Amino acid sequence: MNTVKMQDITFSDDIFQPMLTKTPIDAMFSYEGGIFPATNYMLIGGPGSGKTTLGLDVLANVQTQDPDRKVLFISAEMNRIDMFGFVKRYPKFGELAILFTGEHTDQNIQTIIEEELATGYDLVLADSFVEIQESVIESEGMSRNQSEKWLIDLMNSHNLGANKAKKHTSFIMVQQVTKGGVFAGSNKLKHNTTGMCELRHSKDYSDERFLAFTKNRRGSKHERLFYSLEPSLHVKYDQKRLERDSEVRKLRKQEQDSITSDKDALDQLLDSLPITISKDTTPTKINNSINHFPNTEDLPF
Repeated sequence: MNTVKMQDITFSDDIFQPMLTKTPIDAMFSYEGGIFPATNYMLIGGPGSGKTTLGLDVLANVQTQDPDRKVLFISAEMNRIDMFGFVKRYPKFGELAILFTGEHTDQNIQTIIEEELATGYDLVLADSFVEIQESVIESEGMSRNQSEKWLIDLMNSHNLGANKAKKHTSFIMVQQVTKGGVFAGSNKLKHNTTGMCELRHSKDYSDERFLAFTKNRRGSKHERLFYSLEPSLHVKYDQKRLERDSEVRKLRKQEQDSITSDKDALDQLLDSLPITISKDTTPTKINNSINHFPNTEDLPF
């Protein structure tokens, strides 16, 4: 039997306790605030948008807020020397557990990753999905579709707690974009993600960066959270601007709802008016009369 009834399924209360960073990005991940267990997020952006830094900042903050949380950074792009220089700028990243896949090129990359995840993690950041995919293609001789399926299945199985610690692992996968700024991934990958967080540069000021979720099953979409990368400190979020923009959107919606309500009321009023046709009224005169009704958009109310 392949079907299930949700009333017959039970989960531990832990799966409904979000992981917090205690920063404004918590409100972007979910309505309740924070990253829930058993969720998968794509962190998308072009070069220089700060994908790796922001992802590591989230990882480090989750660990800081709850030291019992077990987190992992899978680096398929940076080696130890690269990361050492990175940590000099952001010291708190130095406490993160890191798996450098480039150090295992003569081994079975697929097995290395599977064995590490099998120990059980609460939150895993991988940089990047496509680089891990390419490593598996090269070392295991898989096709692109096979390697993608393996990685998606791996994420899904750990979402369900298929590890020694029975942790419902959440994943943040860094992913590249095409030259046109479009997500470089298949529809299958999109469908297997809880949310897609895009990092962009502002059109008004090229040095301004913001993040926005274009897909989010747990939280809001299209709200912009501006941020800057502060050396030796952290990712700095502009909370005041987020609140201001949110208030502006709220007022605009109220105004639009008011306009729509007024138009509906006017339409009902016009529909209720009786139409009197005299004997000398020809079809042409009727049409002309209708054509000369005022445009409701021009009315003063």
